[in-house]
Amino acid sequence: MFRDSTLTFGEVDVRLLDPVTAVAHARWTMDGAKVPPGAPQPPRQGIQLQVLRKEVGRWQIAAFQNTNSFPEMPFPRARRQAPREALTYRERSAAVSQPRLV
Repeated sequence: MFRDSTLTFGEVDVRLLDPVTAVAHARWTMDGAKVPPGAPQPPRQGIQLQVLRKEVGRWQIAAFQNTNSFPEMPFPRARRQAPREALTYRERSAAVSQPRLV
C-alpha cells in the first residue's frame, strides 16, 4: 500500500512549552500510495501533531497524532422561506398553542 509512496513534509511549526517540551504541527503530502493494492491513489494531505520531550540531549516523540485533511466544502445554506406576516403577541400565543397543519 505505502511501499512505493513518498511522504513529503511542508510547513512545520514548533512551540517550546519549556526547555525540554515542545509541540510541533507538521503538514505533509503523500504521493504514490495504492489503495486497494495496485490501484493508484491521488496525493493525500494531512497534518501531524507531535509532543516532543528532550531526554539525554535528544528530542523524542512522546505523543503523536496523524490526521488526513480533506478539501473544504461549503457550509450548506438554509432553504429560504417565504416571509411571514407580523403577528401580535396574542395571535402568536394562539398559533403556538394550536399547531398549524401545512
